[in-house]
Amino acid sequence: MSAARTRDTPEPTGNRRRANREAMTVSCAQETPDQPRRRREADNQATRTARSQETPDRSRRRRESVNDATEVRRRIAPAAPSAASAAAYVNFGNMDVECKNGHALRFVAERKVGSSETNPIFSNCCQGEKLIVQHITLLPDPPSLLSELLTGSTPREKGFRNNTVKYNYALCMASVHGELDEER
Repeated sequence: MSAARTRDTPEPTGNRRRANREAMTVSCAQETPDQPRRRREADNQATRTARSQETPDRSRRRRESVNDATEVRRRIAPAAPSAASAAAYVNFGNMDVECKNGHALRFVAERKVGSSETNPIFSNCCQGEKLIVQHITLLPDPPSLLSELLTGSTPREKGFRNNTVKYNYALCMASVHGELDEER
């Protein structure tokens, strides 16, 4: 991936994806009836070639990753609802299970295949305990005035919360540092 793409904000990424979809739609519309079949055959051949060159360890990791993703999708996103139950509500419970290594809060349904609900292992936050994550210390409590403004119920405190974005914009330039040019 290019350095420019890694710095993309959601808007350029969305624009690029939209442009790619539109280009693919135009390309597919211009295909002859035989071209989709040939394209699929070429893709299948490329996949077979890539798989035949995989090391056993890489093949095992790819299959585990696919199995984990499939199992998480199966648990989190059940089969497509019928028209009668399209408005059904799905509750995944609380996001209150902490990864023992990464300390991230997770849904219990996100656990790795084969791990239990009482001792879950998560593979997508700390790479299955391969990454060592230092425990993050919490920030100190805010000053009492700020705490009151953020949690109080008086008109002054509600007004502060309703205008925090405006205050942020007004004060954001207060931290800019510059030096005056004496020659001017």
